[in-house]
Amino acid sequence: MMGKRLLLLLLLLLLLLMVLGVVFADTQLLLAHLAHYDLSPSLPSRFVLTLFSRFFFPSLRLLVHGFRCV
Repeated sequence: MMGKRLLLLLLLLLLLLMVLGVVFADTQLLLAHLAHYDLSPSLPSRFVLTLFSRFFFPSLRLLVHGFRCV
């Protein structure tokens, strides 16, 4: 019973991470679109997007790969 709860919790966490990944990917696309119109994003938003694109997304890919291997 505890194993099923843990698996459900992990699946919900993965779903949340995937939703967050889609939101941040859309944000990157929006900022790229705005940059085309010479409305460059502020420095803090660039820092956050760089942080997520370099550290969050690769770890999400590793997590998904780990679930595929199980």
